[in-house]
Amino acid sequence: MALMRMIPMLESGDLKVSLAYYRDVLGFDVSGIMPDAVNPYWLALKREGAELMFTTRNDHSPHLNPVMTGVLYFYPEDVEALWEELKDKVTVEWPLQEFSYGMLEFGIRDCHGYLLSFGKAVSKNSQTGEQEHQER
Repeated sequence: MALMRMIPMLESGDLKVSLAYYRDVLGFDVSGIMPDAVNPYWLALKREGAELMFTTRNDHSPHLNPVMTGVLYFYPEDVEALWEELKDKVTVEWPLQEFSYGMLEFGIRDCHGYLLSFGKAVSKNSQTGEQEHQER
């Protein structure tokens, strides 16, 4: 059976903060919220083809202290335009730059400390560069 898609669900200590940041700063639309915006415990967001969900701590993980050591990597249609849109509104981890593995990218921290990276392949072997990057 094929996996059709994957949407990260991240924990948030304050979904109202998550909603404001992803909607008002990063330009995501709300695609779902439960039970409502006044007292949410689950939130789904979408911007073009990128989707994320946030949840508050729940019965599935009451004893866990969530730590994410990875990066959420986005492939925008125009990474340069997105950089111009966001660079003065976010906490920048690294500015827009070309890396030796053939990607033009920038990285930011969201309102919860999650690391988000945005990039596109730019090398002659752009498909190889992107594939190698995805495999790391």
